[in-house]
Amino acid sequence: GVTIIGDYAFYDCDGLTSVTIGDDVTSIGGCAFYDCDGLTSITLCDSVTTIGGSAFYGCSNLVDVTMAGNLKTIGNSAFSVTNIKEIEIPDSVTYIGDYAFKLSSIKNIVIPDSVTYLGQGAFSQSSLETVVLPRNLTSIEPSLFHECRSLKNVKIPETVTKIGRSAFFDCNSLTSVVIPEGVTIIEDYAFSGSEKIESFVFPSTLQTVGVSAFDS
Repeated sequence: GVTIIGDYAFYDCDGLTSVTIGDDVTSIGGCAFYDCDGLTSITLCDSVTTIGGSAFYGCSNLVDVTMAGNLKTIGNSAFSVTNIKEIEIPDSVTYIGDYAFKLSSIKNIVIPDSVTYLGQGAFSQSSLETVVLPRNLTSIEPSLFHECRSLKNVKIPETVTKIGRSAFFDCNSLTSVVIPEGVTIIEDYAFSGSEKIESFVFPSTLQTVGVSAFDS
């Protein structure tokens, strides 16, 4: 049977409405379902380990995604510009790529502790309201929550040592942030424009605060 769905395999196939990925498939290629506007649901079987970059980018009516327990990698921009509001990430996933859910309708997400890399801009300009970050994360990557204007609160894991450039830029629903002990650097514009934050708790480990990091 088919083991790999190749790059651009169903690119711009607007007639597709639902997809079930069969038992032998291990990998979904880059841009495989790019811009499939009619697609509303996807079910991945246990054999799938990799979702390629931009695999479902621009599937603007995609709301329902079921992931199975052997998935390891969610590629860059994999679910950007989709209508997914909630998604369950299995605890087999270790890598969520850059811009993976950018400009999506995602509202609530729990990222399992198995994830060690959560990419740059992964939730930027999304509808995110609540997020639980993995306990093993060492860096809040640049622009991770850039312009997440509905994000109300976030707990930064105690393993984090760096908060990247523009990570919380213009998160203007955030009201309080606790920056844990262990953080040594807060990069440029990290919280710039997040004007409703009323209180910050700074760690004793903090060494560097970047340009306009807290400029409102």
